[in-house]
Amino acid sequence: MAKELMPPAAVLAQLSAQPGQIAAMTAGLSESELRTVPEPGEWSCVEILGHLRACGDVWGGYVDRMLNEDHPAFRYLSPRTWIRKTDYNQQDFASSFKAFNGQRDKLLAVLTALKPQAWQRGATVKTANRTYERTVHYYAHNLANHEGIHLPQIAKTVRAVRK
Repeated sequence: MAKELMPPAAVLAQLSAQPGQIAAMTAGLSESELRTVPEPGEWSCVEILGHLRACGDVWGGYVDRMLNEDHPAFRYLSPRTWIRKTDYNQQDFASSFKAFNGQRDKLLAVLTALKPQAWQRGATVKTANRTYERTVHYYAHNLANHEGIHLPQIAKTVRAVRK
């Protein structure tokens, strides 16, 4: 069964709103608080933001490839694998958030300019066990939806460190 994708306008609205939501939730926290893990095995706000940046790097990169190449084929790279090749979790929150916003502004500029049919540009994506046909719409939706899942995690982390 195919995954139901939110309409492009809803994707754009979520992607536009989420950085502001993160900023509002984390406002007033010190760097130490932003690095605090609320419970063993959970992520700090710095780590959650690093994860979101890695998702943006990987999935946003897929969008770029689909828009700039004629139906590319590539092996799927997990954002969790990609983040290990970065220093995102070592960066201070303010610098990392600035980079996140820059990344988001570039993606939104690209997506906002797309004609409706361009959202359906695709790629063949290979995993270890399967091959999938994916579209720009799919990865933009995934990014917006995935961040939406992590927003309550940020809120929970902020509540825990403010106690």
